[in-house]
Amino acid sequence: MLKDEKEKIQYFYDLWTLKESYIKAYGQGLTIPLNLVSFSVNGNDILFENRHSPERYYFRQYQVHPQYKLAVCSLSEDFPPKFIIWGLDQLLDAVRQLEDSFGEHV
Repeated sequence: MLKDEKEKIQYFYDLWTLKESYIKAYGQGLTIPLNLVSFSVNGNDILFENRHSPERYYFRQYQVHPQYKLAVCSLSEDFPPKFIIWGLDQLLDAVRQLEDSFGEHV
């Protein structure tokens, strides 16, 4: 049971990010009737009720920052234990390294 307003808000964002991750993974955007999918979250356990699609989807949430969560949806249950946030400079450096390793084939 939710105890206070802060927990209610956090739970809302849990549900919001999970539903958003499903919509993006499915690839049809808001054409999906949102009342056909629902979630409940209890700690790390995510219960997904799907009356929209026969495929089995898996979910994982990550705490990006004390005020931000990330939800990931996949047809595979293999999720990394953690993720790395890259800044723009790090991303561009990685792209340059890939370009250098492939030469003119990129």
